[in-house]
Amino acid sequence: MCNLYGMAAGFQAMSFILRTADEIDVWMNAPAEEALQLQRPLPDNELVVLKQ
Repeated sequence: MCNLYGMAAGFQAMSFILRTADEIDVWMNAPAEEALQLQRPLPDNELVVLKQ
């Protein structure tokens, strides 16, 4: 499931953002089952869309 912005753009796959050093460490070093838990929608209020 995408967040509000992903749905509006019509994305077919969910991208994700590693937001902390701990999340980067998990992504790079943890077993796949644990690392894949990081693939979750970013809360709508934590994403800022800038005008180009």
